[in-house]
Amino acid sequence: MNAELFLFYVFCASGVFAYGIGLKQTTIRSKTMRFYLSYSIKTLVCTFLCIAPVYAFTSWLLVPAGLVEIFPLFLVLIMLVVVRVYDGVLLLAKLQPPSGILLPLPLVFIAINESFTMKEAYCIALAILLAVFFLIPLFYCIRKRLSLAFYPQNFKLPITIFFTTAILFFALYAWHISWFNQEMLK
Repeated sequence: MNAELFLFYVFCASGVFAYGIGLKQTTIRSKTMRFYLSYSIKTLVCTFLCIAPVYAFTSWLLVPAGLVEIFPLFLVLIMLVVVRVYDGVLLLAKLQPPSGILLPLPLVFIAINESFTMKEAYCIALAILLAVFFLIPLFYCIRKRLSLAFYPQNFKLPITIFFTTAILFFALYAWHISWFNQEMLK
């Protein structure tokens, strides 16, 4: 069950392609690999530290009280606290923390929203994280290859990266509309 869920959110319902989560980060961070490790660690730590309190708060307090609509507000508040604590710990260790909560926030939102248990929320978050962070080195390689290629002057690099993303999207999602997929024939 969890392996199927994990693979589904890495490839089929990838947070990058289906929801656009991290698409900006993958294209921007793929310029250099300098901050890749520190940004990856911050996103992983903040996401995983935030899932448990948000899930517990939502399922134990907001759902019984019928106040699920304010779940995003508490998600943002808890995420800001977790990120500030993480940044504070890095500053105490005299390290420069990477900026931003734009990637962990939608990861936790999708993970909590589309899961039934906390274990599934962690599985979904990890799958989307891997999908995002596997694309950064891929886009880095594509950028390096495109810098060596000759293409028309009116083509800009971000447009070419966008088209590459679209081609990857179609390559991964063609299975759902393909006659090779036996589920479509049932």
